Amino acid sequence: MLYVPESYSVQAAEDTFNNMPNTVENFCHWDRPYVEEVYDVNDYWYDEGETEKDEFGVTYANEGQRLISANGSAKIGKYYYVPDGVVTICDGAFMGIDDYLELSVPRSIKVIGDYIFGQEGGKIVFRD
Repeated sequence: MLYVPESYSVQAAEDTFNNMPNTVENFCHWDRPYVEEVYDVNDYWYDEGETEKDEFGVTYANEGQRLISANGSAKIGKYYYVPDGVVTICDGAFMGIDDYLELSVPRSIKVIGDYIFGQEGGKIVFRD
């Protein structure tokens, strides 16, 4: 079984399936996370009504365990302290931040998504 995201068009899915080896018998469009929601790095798997923003404009979900995003108007500066208890930083979380950014992250972090920094990049420092 091959799972493809719901955002994957039906035509693209059919093309992919038709070009696959015979060892794959089926594919499925999934419409929910395939890992526990708290560990999913896709920023679109959360309930809008259950998010919270900190004083810097950074959005969190799952009771603060998933860092979703910081928009371009966030007042972060060049340093951001990710609170204890966060386990996931989602894909592109800080893409909206133009400056080089240093993240101080807790040891509770289990998953860091792709392309989390903006065009100037950044660095991740794990705290003790």
